[in-house]
Amino acid sequence: MDRQRRPRALPGRDTRIQEDNAPIYRAYLLEEQLRAVFQNVGVQASNMLDHWLAWASRSRLEPFVKLARSIRANRAAIDAVLVRRLSNARLEAGNRSNVTHRFVRRAFVALLTNLWVTFDREAAGRDHRVQRSLF
Repeated sequence: MDRQRRPRALPGRDTRIQEDNAPIYRAYLLEEQLRAVFQNVGVQASNMLDHWLAWASRSRLEPFVKLARSIRANRAAIDAVLVRRLSNARLEAGNRSNVTHRFVRRAFVALLTNLWVTFDREAAGRDHRVQRSLF
C-alpha cells in the first residue's frame, strides 16, 4: 500500500493547541512541511526545501535547527534525490544482504566449532589417548 500520511484536521482545537503548546505545534508543522517537501518532485521540491530550511533555522527548536544544518551540509545529495530521484537504495539493499550472509556464516562456523569442541571433550573423557582438538 502506498498511502500518503496527511496531517489530521483538528477542527476547533488547532487554536487551543497552538496557544497552549506553541513549540510542539511549531514542531508538528515543521515535520509535516518537511514531509510535503519529499512528496514533491523537481525544482518545486528544491524551492520548498529552501523555504523549510529558513523556517527551521528560525524556529528556535534545537532538533530542527540541527537538522537544517545537516541538510545544508549534505545539500548536493539531497538535491539529487529531490530533483532527479537518484538513490543508493539498491546498493544499500545489496550491502545489507551481504552483511546478513556474513553474520549467518560466522554463526554457523561458531556452532560447528562448539560442536567439535564438545565432541572432542566427550571423546577425551572416554578415551584418554585423544587429547588435541580438531581445530
